[in-house]
Amino acid sequence: MDTRGANSGSPIIWRTPSPDFTVGIHTNGGCGDPVAGTSNAGTSFEVDALEIAIRDFHGSGAKYVDVVPQPNNPGQAGEVFRPYVHVPDAVSNVPNNGRVILVKGTYTKAAGNTFTAGADGKAMTFLAPVGTVIIGN
Repeated sequence: MDTRGANSGSPIIWRTPSPDFTVGIHTNGGCGDPVAGTSNAGTSFEVDALEIAIRDFHGSGAKYVDVVPQPNNPGQAGEVFRPYVHVPDAVSNVPNNGRVILVKGTYTKAAGNTFTAGADGKAMTFLAPVGTVIIGN
């Protein structure tokens, strides 16, 4: 990849297969000599310290939902890198006073995204950090 100074923090995106999938974070730009440590570099989400920091950002009890199934997803677990595809799965599994974090998109009623929040007596917060979320349309 060709990057510049101040690109740090940008996503490293795997473009094959579609849809695009972010696999890490750009940390160093330079286009220089890799032996001298001035070349482009990034940090994979598989680095334990980064994975834990991202996973726990919204609290250890947060459950994540992404309407687009992730490629190579080893199974939905409501985790940041293994999100649920349906909102009711997160609602059922979030702990009391936990957070349901939603990736932007439309979670249709036809796909099974109907639920009654708090029906089981649990309090929860819904959060959509980026973009618009529509549920049950």
